[in-house]
Amino acid sequence: MEQDIICCLRIWVCDPFNCRSNIKYYNENGQAKFELTESGANNVTWFFDDAASTSLGSANAILLPYPTNCQARTISVRYKDANGNWRICCLVIYWCNPTKCESSIIFTPNGNNTMLSTQNSFQEIEWYVDNVYLGQGNNFNATIPSNGQNIYVKYRDPATACIYVCCKKLTPPANNLIIDIG
Repeated sequence: MEQDIICCLRIWVCDPFNCRSNIKYYNENGQAKFELTESGANNVTWFFDDAASTSLGSANAILLPYPTNCQARTISVRYKDANGNWRICCLVIYWCNPTKCESSIIFTPNGNNTMLSTQNSFQEIEWYVDNVYLGQGNNFNATIPSNGQNIYVKYRDPATACIYVCCKKLTPPANNLIIDIG
């Protein structure tokens, strides 16, 4: 007697790069942190898709050391969403210690403030002070305390399609931190 067995799996069919905003990528204690921001996600697994079967972890957030040599990588997170659909979200990153691209951060004295900026061609620009989100977009004024702060910029370079995270320590004259995002 012959039996047919039918198995089903619910998946969300979409471009895996369209949900890249679900992946938060930043520096934490000298390592790269990747975090899935979608609430209700479970069965989470992270991969470098350009390396065969390289599972990076199975938690909502993972920490990875930076490589010695900088390189473009595609990272993906595979998970089941709150509705029971399997999803894959991908992000193309420039995998590098953030201090190696500190030249991408430009600061110019502006009265008692410092104008923080980067190249006009960059997209999806986000600014952080020691991993505290400040805002998005190019150019804003900040007053930096005398002991300096680690200023991070996260952006997408349309020439490479990579997301970069860069860091530069600023040590201008003493003041309290005041951010004016306009």
